[in-house]
Amino acid sequence: MAKLRIFQIATELKVPHTEILSFLKSKGIQVGSHFAPVDEETYHMILKEFHKDQQQTLFNELEIGSILKGRVKNITDYGVFVFLGGSDGLLHISEISWTNKKPYISEIYSIGDIIDVKVISIDNKNRKISLSVKQLQPDPWKNINEIYSVGENVVGKVVSKVEPGLIYIELNDNLLASLHVTDLDWIYPLAELRFEKIELEEEIEVQVVEVNYGYRQLSVGIKQMTDNPINKEEWQSLKIGDSIQCEVYKVLENYSIMKISEKLYGRLLLIRAEVPVLGEKVDVIVASKDQNNGLITVSSPENSIAIYDDRKKEKTYQTAKTSFRPSDTSLLSLDNLKKSTLWDFIDEAEREYIEKSFVRNPDLFNKVFKGDKVLQICFEPLDQRSIWGSQFINNVAPA
Repeated sequence: MAKLRIFQIATELKVPHTEILSFLKSKGIQVGSHFAPVDEETYHMILKEFHKDQQQTLFNELEIGSILKGRVKNITDYGVFVFLGGSDGLLHISEISWTNKKPYISEIYSIGDIIDVKVISIDNKNRKISLSVKQLQPDPWKNINEIYSVGENVVGKVVSKVEPGLIYIELNDNLLASLHVTDLDWIYPLAELRFEKIELEEEIEVQVVEVNYGYRQLSVGIKQMTDNPINKEEWQSLKIGDSIQCEVYKVLENYSIMKISEKLYGRLLLIRAEVPVLGEKVDVIVASKDQNNGLITVSSPENSIAIYDDRKKEKTYQTAKTSFRPSDTSLLSLDNLKKSTLWDFIDEAEREYIEKSFVRNPDLFNKVFKGDKVLQICFEPLDQRSIWGSQFINNVAPA
C-alpha cells in the first residue's frame, strides 16, 4: 500500500487534520505537519479511532438503493473493498458487470480509484455492506430478444481467447458473445487454423447462432455465413476408397491438412516414417467421411488395409501403420495377423483376448475376420489405439 499523508486521510475521513495530529500526539507519535506520510500500521490505527462514530452514522443513514462515491481500498480475486467514509463495502465480482461473468478486476480498478456504487444489501448486525456497479445501468438481457435475433450478422471485437478453442467477442453494447472453434469453419482442421489466426482486439463479423436467456449466453459463428461444403455435389460424390491426389496445405504435430480442391480439405494422419512437405502432391485414398463436421480423412496407400463388408457389398478402408496395400486381403488368419506390423499396435491384453478367441472357435474367427468387418483400426490425432468391432466381441470373444 502506498503511504498516505495526514491531509489525505483527513479528507477521506472528513475530519480536520488537526484532530488526527492531536490523536497521534496522544499516542506518542510525532509528525512534522499534515503533509507528513504515515505507515500502514499508523494508518489503520487512525481509521479504527475515527471510524467509530462515522461507522455508526453511516449505518444509520444508509439505505438499500443509495448511490454513493467510494474509494477502492483493496482488490481481491472475489471482489473489491470500497471505503465509504466510515466502513468498507464489498463490491463482489458478480456485481461488476452484467455481461462479463468473470472480469479481470485488476484491469478495471486500481487502489485509490474513486468510483460510484449502489448499495444492494445492509447487514447492521455484522456491519457488512454489499455494493453493485452493474446495477447502476439497466440489465441488457431484459430486452435481449429485441436487440439480437438468430441469423443476424453483427460486428464485435475479440477480447479473449481460451484454449482449446473458445473466443469471447464484445459487441457494441458491451455484451459478450462466445464463438466456439467448431463454428469457425465447416471443415474442422480449417477451423483450428482460423482459431490460431484470430487476434485479440481484432474486429470480426459473426452471425448470431443462439440466444439463451436462461444461461445469459449469446453464441455466434462464422461458418454459418458460408455454404456448407457437405451439401455440395463434390463432397457427396467423394467415395470411401477413392484414389485421389492432394496437396499438403499445412503440417501440424499429429496430422497434415490436405487440400483436395479449392473448397475441400482433408486430414492425413502422420503415421508414415517421413513427414510430408508443405506443397507436396500426395497420392492418397479416402479413408473416412464425417457428416457431422465435414472431416475427410485420407490415408496413403501403404498405410491402408482393405476390409470387406458383406452386408454393404463394398470395400472400405481403415488406416493403420502396416505394409499392406489396399488390395491385400491376406489378413484372414491369426498367423497372418501376428506376422503383420499391425500386431505391434495391439497391447498385451488385446493379444491374449484375440488368441483365446481363435482357440475357442477358429472357423468362426476366420469367417468373421474375413467377411464381417470385425477388425476396425482407427487413429485419433493424439492417441493411437485399436478398436475391435462389436460383431467380433459378440460372436467370437471367449465367454
